[in-house]
Amino acid sequence: MSADQANTAVSLATLIALSKRAREANDATELRFILVNETQQLVPYRHAAFYSAARGIECISSLTNFDQQAPFVQWLDNWFNSLPRQQKASCFSVDLRQLKHDTQWQEWLPPFLTVFTIESREQASGSTLLIARDRPLTADDITLLEEWIDCWRFVYRDKNALSGNDKLSFWRKYLLNRKHKLIAVGLAVAVCCLPVRLSVLAPAEIIPLSPSIIRAPMDGIIDKLLVQPNQHVKAGDELVAFDQVQLLSRLESARQALETSRAEYGQQAQNALFDRESKARLAVLKSQIEEKEINVQFLDALRQRSVITAGQNGLVLIDDVSEWIGRPVVTGEKIFKLADENKVQVEAWIAPADLIAFSSGAPVTVFLSADPTQSVDATLTYLSHEAELQPDGIFAYRMRATLDSRQQEPVRIGQKGTARIDGERSLLIYWILRRPWAALRGWLGL
Repeated sequence: MSADQANTAVSLATLIALSKRAREANDATELRFILVNETQQLVPYRHAAFYSAARGIECISSLTNFDQQAPFVQWLDNWFNSLPRQQKASCFSVDLRQLKHDTQWQEWLPPFLTVFTIESREQASGSTLLIARDRPLTADDITLLEEWIDCWRFVYRDKNALSGNDKLSFWRKYLLNRKHKLIAVGLAVAVCCLPVRLSVLAPAEIIPLSPSIIRAPMDGIIDKLLVQPNQHVKAGDELVAFDQVQLLSRLESARQALETSRAEYGQQAQNALFDRESKARLAVLKSQIEEKEINVQFLDALRQRSVITAGQNGLVLIDDVSEWIGRPVVTGEKIFKLADENKVQVEAWIAPADLIAFSSGAPVTVFLSADPTQSVDATLTYLSHEAELQPDGIFAYRMRATLDSRQQEPVRIGQKGTARIDGERSLLIYWILRRPWAALRGWLGL
């Protein structure tokens, strides 16, 4: 076997070994490392670098890590960017000694460079391999390297696609083109000008519509509640009984005082036939009798009102009956609600930062926590003009909405969820920047 044949056999064996090494690589990063460092087994060189249009210099021989701002890396990156973008040749050589205006390369590189195009700049990554030598590559060297790069390219595309880098590189490359930049900006402006409906989210609850409020008709102590929570009652059913011991005592005393006054009036009426003084007292006694009759009637009316009855059919809405037994109340104090479970509405609390312009009859969609897959349609009927204090101590705007008459799924009083209140239409850019801009103005005071 001649020396040339021996060298060819060694080169082919090395090429096969490198191809196997490339196929066994774990990812695209390891493949780039193999390309710039282990290619020396085929052809010796001083430096090699891997460049892509999307990310610039990605790998340099003999360096595992490098600073992208280093002078050598910056010079390489600028040199690659200065190459003709429409370069069609898969391989071309450069003699740096011809760069009369730039001698900085002498600090890092030998004069003879060979550039192998792995992916053209019109493709996704625009990848390029640079080999720097003290002597130009021979035709046989270039043929051998091109064969090796073809094998490497096939594996690299597969690894790069698996990692998703190829798609990212495509978009980076796509956006680097000036024409594509203008198209992207135009599309962004068009998207920002799309009309969208403003909407806000608020915690919501299903509450009764026009419930009957059961209040204390007088000052007193509640003796017992004659109903239970969620009990259905009919009009006329007894609901609450007050303690009547003190009231009955006052009524009995008032009746006795009335009888005493009547007896005294009768006695004075008999004496008035013979005694002028007794006749003069009759008018006073009569007025006292009338006053005591009114007092008896008032106390008797209170006795009758000491038992509260239902004025309508409905559902008793109260939490704990035992909390009210023996509790003193004043006139007008709320005890519980009596509601028609078929007449309900939505109540929501809108945070001050979320308050936008709502038109009367704005659509409201409620997503109940018990069944988030279904929505309840409603119509805005009331929105408070001032923020009110919620039960949890936070100020918010009260909103109420009536349910759609076409609503088929029954809803239960007390169910909670989230309400989406739709406002007026506006631009998408306003919808995106409204909250951040409001926060920025509040922070900067502009």
